[in-house]
Amino acid sequence: MEVEKKDPIYYTKMVNMIVNPISATGSHLVRFSFALEVSSVATLEEVGIRHDILWDIVLRNLEAMTIEQLRDPEKKYLKSHIRKTLNAELKNGDIVDIYVTDIVVQ
Repeated sequence: MEVEKKDPIYYTKMVNMIVNPISATGSHLVRFSFALEVSSVATLEEVGIRHDILWDIVLRNLEAMTIEQLRDPEKKYLKSHIRKTLNAELKNGDIVDIYVTDIVVQ
């Protein structure tokens, strides 16, 4: 039996998100761009429709993280936490994975 391979579906409009994470000096700004791998076209449509709400959720979560958590090279905590938080909001499928496509720390 042959298993049909599906191409991944990505939502790529989470770009240039600027946050001021928790740090001792409070002087860091971090710019992020994300690609969200979604489970279906229905999920892609829902994420697009609810973009502003999901954007705010991601920003709040990023701002609550420490600069050390954001600088982690593998970003495991960041991606896991944001994926769980966004999936709790979605009704038509899931975010399968999160890819950090750009990050600039100042």
